[in-house]
Amino acid sequence: MDKIEVTIQFTAEDLQEAYKLHLIKMNPFRSRLLLILGIILVLLGGMLVFLQSMVGMINWMSWFFIVYGIIIVLYHFWRLKRMGRSAFKKLIEFHYPFTFSFTTDGVHSDGKTARSDNSWMHYQWAIMTSNMILLYPNKLRFIMLPRKYFSTEEYDQLCEWVKRDVRVK
Repeated sequence: MDKIEVTIQFTAEDLQEAYKLHLIKMNPFRSRLLLILGIILVLLGGMLVFLQSMVGMINWMSWFFIVYGIIIVLYHFWRLKRMGRSAFKKLIEFHYPFTFSFTTDGVHSDGKTARSDNSWMHYQWAIMTSNMILLYPNKLRFIMLPRKYFSTEEYDQLCEWVKRDVRVK
C-alpha cells in the first residue's frame, strides 16, 4: 500500500481522548499537580485535626484544609473529564471534516480552514497507542489520528511509516 486516504470528522470524544493521552504522556507530573496539591491539603488537614484533638482543641483551619483539598481533587477529575469536550466547542475547525493523505513521503491534510503538506521529517515525535496516533510538529501542537477512521490494514501501515520516520515516545 503506497497511499492511505481517509476523511475524518472529529468528535468531542476524539479530542477528549487525545488531550487525555497528551497530558499523561507529555506532562505526567504537571497534569497531576492539582491532584497532588489536593491530597496534600487533605492529609495536612487530617494531621492537624488529629494533633489538635490530642490537645483538646480543634481549629477551623484544619477543616478548611480538608474541605478545600477535597474540592481540588474533585475539580481535577472534573477538568480531566471535560477538557477535550470544552476545547471542541471552542475549536470551530474541528467541526468540519478533514481529508488526510498519507504516503511514504509524508502527510497531506485538507480541511475547510487549513491545508498542509508535510514530510515525515516535519514531525518531531509521535505518541502511539492501540486507539490513536498523535503526531507532534512541536511541543504544544499535535495531529490526532483515531484508529476508528482507518481499516486495520491502513492503521498498521500508518504505524509502520510513523515508526520508520518519526521518533516514537
